[in-house]
Amino acid sequence: MKQIKHLSISFLALFLVLASCSSDDDNNVVEDRQDFTIDRDLVGKWELVSRTTMIDYQVQSTEQINPENGCSSRDYIEFTAPNVYESMTYMMDGDDVCQGTVVNGIWSQNDSALTVTEGGNAYTYRIYRLSESTLNIGNDTRLDDGRLSSEFYTYRLVK
Repeated sequence: MKQIKHLSISFLALFLVLASCSSDDDNNVVEDRQDFTIDRDLVGKWELVSRTTMIDYQVQSTEQINPENGCSSRDYIEFTAPNVYESMTYMMDGDDVCQGTVVNGIWSQNDSALTVTEGGNAYTYRIYRLSESTLNIGNDTRLDDGRLSSEFYTYRLVK
């Protein structure tokens, strides 16, 4: 009986060791959030409404975008078929003139994973909500010091 008890404890310890290891341990992207809602196709022009930055689940900054916010209130992303992507970002230059920068690329979607490739660089976002009027996306990255950096973006459908 004592031998069976020790054998059971050994198996439990082995299970816990194996369960704590993962082939993704060296990957910098954290994919532990599973909830998402997709009610429509991604194709359309989406205007930025808000962006939030978090470190270790603590909000560092939140910016609500509205027409009174000036230059950045015009930022948008547009997804067209077949998988063409355009991003327009506005910033004030040194002369306080609002300047826009266009970035073109390609996009792909697999369930809640959205991958955007710009200039040979691929960026993966998680779609948390895709409805008739709202797109919520975000990504998590492990920083060099081990902290979790998260960025979340909310867009509204323009066309």
